[in-house]
Amino acid sequence: MFTIKFYSTGPGSPDGYRQVIKEAESFTILRGDDGTAEITLHQRDPAFDQRIDIGDCSKPSLPEGFPARFESAIIENSAGKTTEMINFRPRR
Repeated sequence: MFTIKFYSTGPGSPDGYRQVIKEAESFTILRGDDGTAEITLHQRDPAFDQRIDIGDCSKPSLPEGFPARFESAIIENSAGKTTEMINFRPRR
């Protein structure tokens, strides 16, 4: 079991800051050449798998049906130890 903490400071929340905490049995990370990443949270029942993107949150929100977008994520294992930190860093 993993705990994934997602953070962003872009638009989308009244105070300009969002934090969402999710749990998953396992996860997959796909990193883009442009500094973005896709994190898929896998559950026991695949119907509840979920994709969340790491990317630029300064742009307007995406339409309904698109994955949620955050600027960073911290992944912890069942012992609470950080196993991975993912941050959006745009490539120039």
